[in-house]
Amino acid sequence: MTVDEVSAKLKSMNREGIKNGWSETDTQGEETYGLNYTAIQKASKEFDKDPFLADELYASNNHDLKVLAALIDDPESYTQDELKKRSEQLYISPFAEKFCQKVMAKSPHAVHFVEEWIKSDTSVRRCFGYLTLQELAKNKNNLADDFFSGHLEGISSRLPDASEEERKCMVSALSAIAKRNERLQKEGLDLLHDIDMTTSATHRIERVLLKSSKPQRGKN
Repeated sequence: MTVDEVSAKLKSMNREGIKNGWSETDTQGEETYGLNYTAIQKASKEFDKDPFLADELYASNNHDLKVLAALIDDPESYTQDELKKRSEQLYISPFAEKFCQKVMAKSPHAVHFVEEWIKSDTSVRRCFGYLTLQELAKNKNNLADDFFSGHLEGISSRLPDASEEERKCMVSALSAIAKRNERLQKEGLDLLHDIDMTTSATHRIERVLLKSSKPQRGKN
């Protein structure tokens, strides 16, 4: 299937029943068909993994095509340099979120980029690092608790001064880490009590962590 055929397919999708379809505000001005993730995920089921078609979709100027690209891409197919080049296309958007979840976090290079991005001087890159860290915490893998503990400490030190968007990504990562097991949940809560933030903000984050009261996976 060509890019034009994929584009025509997405354009022709019935928009009745699509709630909270993306606007150009969500996509930072990039063209969108007004779809949402659920609609594109449904469309993606008609495709096999196809990194070559994904390459062409990433090269388009349409946000929704790029989201579809992330869903049909093959994370295992990238070298580290190729993944770095691809990540240069990211900007704060649903596309970036899905790329971090579906491609970056499932690639063999995920830990490398988490470490690199979270140390970045750029808030946007740090957001991508936390989005990827969140997905690593959700997934079953052999990453040790110490890996996640280190990032809990980093989050606790940076959280008070973070921008609203970065803080949102941090809290999502914090919550996902806490769900791995009881040890990490306790560490998250202990660190939270040491954070220099307003009481109301701290309580909101604490409620997020306490919702993670049934740890499910992880390596002790």
